Amino acid sequence: MNIQANMIFRRRLPLLLIPTSDRPGSPRNLYSLPDGQVYDLRLPVPHNTRCIGSCHGWLIFIEPISFMLTLFNPFYFGNEKGTIYLPPFSAAMDFSESETSYDVLPEYYICKAVLSSDPVASRNYTVMLIYGKCRNLAYYMSGDESWTCLDGNPLIDDLIYSDGRFTAIDLCGELFVSDPEVNNPQLESISAPLYSPTNHVPRRYIVESNDGNALLQVVKSFEFRPSSNGGIISRTLGFSVYKLGKKREMFDWLELSSIGDAALFVGDSHSYCVKASAFPGIIPNSIYFTDDYRGFSTSYSKNHQFRGPIDAGVFLIREQSFRRHYNPVDVDMQRDLPPHIWILPTI
Repeated sequence: MNIQANMIFRRRLPLLLIPTSDRPGSPRNLYSLPDGQVYDLRLPVPHNTRCIGSCHGWLIFIEPISFMLTLFNPFYFGNEKGTIYLPPFSAAMDFSESETSYDVLPEYYICKAVLSSDPVASRNYTVMLIYGKCRNLAYYMSGDESWTCLDGNPLIDDLIYSDGRFTAIDLCGELFVSDPEVNNPQLESISAPLYSPTNHVPRRYIVESNDGNALLQVVKSFEFRPSSNGGIISRTLGFSVYKLGKKREMFDWLELSSIGDAALFVGDSHSYCVKASAFPGIIPNSIYFTDDYRGFSTSYSKNHQFRGPIDAGVFLIREQSFRRHYNPVDVDMQRDLPPHIWILPTI
């Protein structure tokens, strides 16, 4: 694997944010999939803190003491407009204070955060996040003084922004939409549930198709195994993909045997779909995934999953097989570091 300074950014193709070292204060680099190259940018991104979201080129972090959220765009290379501070997330603070016997990590208490738009391109933006044991939703609208929690107990597994509203999927595969800009926003169901097609534990993602005319539900099956140091590790077994099609009064799910020329990118970031033929080196009919196991026990452990974020790769849908997309030079160095995350370049 080569490290290069000559970079070719493809604005519609995600890059992989990777660590440079496990030493305190170390920056991060970017890995380009088509080139198999590490871009030696040494971005000032915390090396040992999990990023709770990545959307429109912005990374989202939560501070461990103040519980303040920060939006950071590394492509501004230190320019002040590339950092935006949001109010503290009080729900995480209240939980931390109630769990007095544990060292709760807010970076794992929040499952995922998503942006509605680029905060520099549009001053009217919204951040929505999935948080807590019950995987509830909360949102912040630019200019607000605090976060607003949505009522209910939806057990949300993934979240995207599409067609002017947030779309969420729960643990049973049911789809919901919410628009925080309306008065008293609620979650509205727009699909039937889709129960796990296998006996294995599912992890669900929601992805918008290339043409924007369909929503895809990606179901990852994985299993748990005990680790040598008493923890729990996960291993991905396979993926299934479903398309949202209308059936009677309720939208229903249609299983796909192929996604054609598309390649999907899933993980802790906003999920993406790209046209593989537009990017030489990207495999069509495939799913690029990162290690995003987040059992609630990780709220009390600094290690991501007790052996490092190594459950990552490319799933070939037709062949039902796996490949690697990034092979770290020093696997041991990765063990105590948070997972890699996809990021879209904005330059």
